[in-house]
Amino acid sequence: MNDTEIASFRRLCISLAREAGQLALDGRRTEMARGTNNLGTNTKSSATDLVTRYDQASESWIRDRLSQERPDDGVLGEEGTNIASRSGLHWIIDPIDGTTNFVYGYPAWGPSVAVAQGDTVIAGAVHIPMTGETFHAGLGLGAAQDDDPISVNDPQELSSVLIATGFGYDAEHRGVQGRRVASLLPSVRDVRRSGSAAYDLCSVACGRVDAYFEDRLNVWDIAAGLLIALEAGAVANSLDGGPPAAESILVSTPGVHASLLRLLAETNH
Repeated sequence: MNDTEIASFRRLCISLAREAGQLALDGRRTEMARGTNNLGTNTKSSATDLVTRYDQASESWIRDRLSQERPDDGVLGEEGTNIASRSGLHWIIDPIDGTTNFVYGYPAWGPSVAVAQGDTVIAGAVHIPMTGETFHAGLGLGAAQDDDPISVNDPQELSSVLIATGFGYDAEHRGVQGRRVASLLPSVRDVRRSGSAAYDLCSVACGRVDAYFEDRLNVWDIAAGLLIALEAGAVANSLDGGPPAAESILVSTPGVHASLLRLLAETNH
C-alpha cells in the first residue's frame, strides 16, 4: 500500500473518531442538561467494567458509516461488532476508550479507530472530545496532534521518567498491578493513571509522559494509540521483552526502554 492510500485511510480514521466522539459528547451534555445523568450505564465483566448506551451508539454509528464507505472491509469493535473482511483490511474500534471517565466527566475518554492490513495497523486516530484533541498517524507517515507533528521526549535516566499505567477489572489482578507500581515508584520520577490506554499511548507520543505499560488489555484499546506512539518515535515490547501485544505492553522513549524493561522484570518477582 502506498503513502497516498495510507494517508486516505488516516483521514477516514480521523473523521470517524471525531464524529463518533461528538455523538457521545453531545449525548452526555444532553443528559447533564436534563439533570438526569441517565447514560444507560451497565456493567460487563465486573462491577468496575462499565458500558453505556453511548458506547453502543458510537460503535453502531462507525459500523454504519464503514458499511457505506468500506463495505468489503472487516470490523472488530469492543461492543460486539465482528464483521469478516473480504478485502484484507479490517477496522479495530473502541467507541469510547475510558468509559468510566465518560460516566464521571473526567476528560480522558474518546473513540479509538484503526485500520489494519493483515496484522499490520496502517492508520489510526484517537479523539478526545472534552479537549477537542485528535491524535493520528499513518504507517511511515509520522504522527500528529491535530495539525501539528508530534514526537516523544528523550530522557536518558530512569529517575527522570514520568510513567503512565492502568489497572484491569479483575480485583485480584489489580492487586498484582498495584504491587508492581509500588515497586517501580522509588526508581522513577512519578506515575500517572488516566484510565484510558488510548490516551496514555498518545501521551507518550506527544511527550506528556515518557512511558506507558499495562497488561490484560484488548486489541481495540491499543491498535490506534500504539501506531501513533511508534510513528512519534517510541519503541515497544511486551513486559517480558517480546513483541508488544494487548496482553502485555511497554511503550517508551528509546533512551530508557531497556532500563524500564529490566526494572519491570524485577518488579514481577
